[in-house]
Amino acid sequence: MIRRNNLHLGDVTIGLFAGLLLEGVKGLSSKGQSIDKAFELVYPVIVSEANRLGLRIRFSEIRTHPLHGDSLQVQEELSLAVRYGCISWKMPGAEIIIEGSPEEARALLGRLPGDSEMYRKIARAFREEYRKLV
Repeated sequence: MIRRNNLHLGDVTIGLFAGLLLEGVKGLSSKGQSIDKAFELVYPVIVSEANRLGLRIRFSEIRTHPLHGDSLQVQEELSLAVRYGCISWKMPGAEIIIEGSPEEARALLGRLPGDSEMYRKIARAFREEYRKLV
């Protein structure tokens, strides 16, 4: 069920981590820029799913820096996800732990714009791209 028509990167980030948790992923290595690059590579999936549900994307295309490989957008959203308690990230270069239970993840997805299947598709695409990068 669509709750709002606007999709922000924060929604995608929180939904991604909830979707990953539901897909059985409990942690990711934050070494290098594999998380940033995986976000960039799944942007077309985000657009496709947003279009399928009639959501308006309210953030610019995710791009990593050509020299450094990171994305300021992604790094900011990861910091917010820590503040919101979605992930634990003790320091850069450490493992990111996805917090919560599957029940909490399902409840969280029910409060985000779009539907849970959208976030699970994004999570599956992210996991596939991330695995190629690490």
